[in-house]
Amino acid sequence: MAEIPISKKIDRIEDTLSEMMEGKKSKKKKFRLPLSVFFGKGKLRRDHVLVCLIKSNKQVAFRIEKVEDDTVMINDAIYDARSGNMLNYKKMPLIILKEWNTQPAISEDEEEERKVEYKVFNPKEDYEEAEEYGNLTSPQRLIFTKMKMEAIKPSSSFNVKTLITLVVLLGGVWFALDYFQILG
Repeated sequence: MAEIPISKKIDRIEDTLSEMMEGKKSKKKKFRLPLSVFFGKGKLRRDHVLVCLIKSNKQVAFRIEKVEDDTVMINDAIYDARSGNMLNYKKMPLIILKEWNTQPAISEDEEEERKVEYKVFNPKEDYEEAEEYGNLTSPQRLIFTKMKMEAIKPSSSFNVKTLITLVVLLGGVWFALDYFQILG
């Protein structure tokens, strides 16, 4: 790949500076939520929250989830959604969650600490911190999967197997009685 000559770089910088001096504003796109967030759910209801989920592969997904008992359940993991952990985005409650951590990005406990110190988000450090404090979601998912696999499914007292067994038994009895000519 060819490098851009310094003279062209300087020309670009000068053009940008002259535009700024003349009052021309550079066009910056404003952040907007994806429309897919609102399809299917309709309006954001009182018991719902806008969730910004940071996934393990460093992708971000926005979704609307229902808050039940100060928790939000996403992909078989329960996340803390107390009101002290919520932010506001355009009059909507917003919570920023990390897929691997049950605690939100900004929790009540860290709020005072964050006013003084701003740290750069580092997924590796956050994962290690969640592991240290026992806030990982992977054990929850494992437990939920195990519970689903071992769940006792209620069986009805009269099912298809019972019906087939009764028909075969009655057919056998009828054949035996007919064979020995007891019926007539």
